[in-house]
Amino acid sequence: MSPAIWQFGAYPGFEFVNDSWPFASLLAAGAVVTMASDWILPPDPNLFPALEGLVTRPNESASLAAGIDMLTRNGAASVGQSRNFGTIEVGKLANLIVLDRNLFEIDVSDVGETRVLMTLFEGRVMHLDESMRSTWEH
Repeated sequence: MSPAIWQFGAYPGFEFVNDSWPFASLLAAGAVVTMASDWILPPDPNLFPALEGLVTRPNESASLAAGIDMLTRNGAASVGQSRNFGTIEVGKLANLIVLDRNLFEIDVSDVGETRVLMTLFEGRVMHLDESMRSTWEH
């Protein structure tokens, strides 16, 4: 499911997103749900506001753990790549991000403010936030 507008449910004219996309019902039925986007409405492709929208919507919300699974292990499984990525395990490609916070230790209404501090692709640093440069480079 494409999350580009889920966080806008509280804005006038966007109320329809609160009842769209039946995440809770699909998960309860045992469906393997993924979320990604091949299009973007907001100017920033950051999926953390969408993740916040998923877990805070008034109807058909999902848990934070389910949302993270949708972005990671379920996404890998949906394209037949569970053996290579989707979880952090020995033998898998080191494709991962380092966040500025532990999502399970904050209020879900703050998930959208999450920033990516580092991105690794196949074990190589592809993005390093300025706040981490001095620590990482030494």
